Amino acid sequence: MSSAAQARTATPSLRRRVTAAVLGVVAVLLVLVVVLVDVLLGARLESDLDSRLRDRVVQAQQLIAAGATPEELVTGLSGQQIRIKVTTADGEVMGDPGLNPPGTPPPAGRPDRGPGGDRTDDPSSPPAAPVPGGRPPVPPDPAAAP
Repeated sequence: MSSAAQARTATPSLRRRVTAAVLGVVAVLLVLVVVLVDVLLGARLESDLDSRLRDRVVQAQQLIAAGATPEELVTGLSGQQIRIKVTTADGEVMGDPGLNPPGTPPPAGRPDRGPGGDRTDDPSSPPAAPVPGGRPPVPPDPAAAP
């Protein structure tokens, strides 16, 4: 074999180098598209959730102003993947007992009963107890948040 033939085969062919470069560019572009779609879709979903939650706050304020009971609040505000938990002033829990503010431990007591001893395994039939003063506490106004 001549030295010219050995020098020619020692380096990759032009076709391989172009193919590798194109595959590299396509891979980088694909990663960028995936990241962009993830960011845009995440922002859109967060915006939609924020809008639904703001609507629920307005709806809750209207229900409270109309004198709705805690049971009516839970029924009227639950749905569309939004779970509601109402805790009355006397500690009675209605709605989804598994919801806790971040950083708080789950309620004490038996697993099938809330902190007041009420059954929590059947959210369709929340316990009916009078709320002191006849009205639940008013939720904070989201427009007043800093």
